[in-house]
Amino acid sequence: MFLIMLIKMEIALNTYSLRKEWFILTSMGMDPIYEILEMLDIKEIELYDGSYQKDPEKLNDIKKKLEEKGYHIFSLGEHPHLLTNPENFESAIKEGKECIDLCTEHGVKNFRVAIGGGKYEPEDKKPESLDQAVEWGLKVMKPVTEYAEEKGITLCLETHHNYSSNPEWQSKILEEIQSDNFGFIFDIGNYENDTLRWDSLEVLIEKNGLKYMHAKAYKFDEKGFETTLDYPRAIKMMKENGYDDIKLSIEWEGNLGGLLGALKTNELLKYSIAEANGEVYTMKTNFPNEDEMMDEILADPDEY
Repeated sequence: MFLIMLIKMEIALNTYSLRKEWFILTSMGMDPIYEILEMLDIKEIELYDGSYQKDPEKLNDIKKKLEEKGYHIFSLGEHPHLLTNPENFESAIKEGKECIDLCTEHGVKNFRVAIGGGKYEPEDKKPESLDQAVEWGLKVMKPVTEYAEEKGITLCLETHHNYSSNPEWQSKILEEIQSDNFGFIFDIGNYENDTLRWDSLEVLIEKNGLKYMHAKAYKFDEKGFETTLDYPRAIKMMKENGYDDIKLSIEWEGNLGGLLGALKTNELLKYSIAEANGEVYTMKTNFPNEDEMMDEILADPDEY
């Protein structure tokens, strides 16, 4: 007798998707945000630091109001610089630990960091090789991870181009930092080409270094598929390698408004999960005009 294991991947929302609309939506309170989350049928939130303007009091207020309605912040979208040159190791470690303290104080178990190629002051002192970029990264990320272990927080490094999206750099970092409190966010969009994209996902899976996925999207075709990113392939790869309950955090970054972009990305994720499970899901592709949806939500969110 064969058992078919259905994946339980949970779709979440990165509030970065609503970065252009957030302050309009929240100008009269959180009701419009609740309504959007209800439309998406989402309970898990990745809170972009711009959404609370790096103000701990605003973060506390947003968290309290979300939790009152049954929503949960699973990660903070912080921007510390953990790849830098030796002159700045000490300050970078301090910055990373401050993010961990922020998460600890507010009961959030993960924080996101994106290093890209790193931040170097002075600008002319950059790594001379990939190995040196590994060495410099470890000088900061190891002590920050050790501190995260003490606090029960997980450092989640987003694949954000350059070194952070380089499979060789990722592999060497993960070989040196083997901790449940450290890993990568697979951002499906942040790669220069498909070879890097799929090689990277293979490395993150092989090294057990995948914490969650950024469901980046830019543009959809008439059938509802992302025009450049193979979502069904990514979801299938994760399922086949045991990542059955990974979070998929919507991160819309296209020309459509944030609400419509998030709705369309949500449909594509539902389709991709269903396909990986051998099920059928028909994507909804026709949505009301976004301006009309926004007007309705802002006018009376409870009646949308």
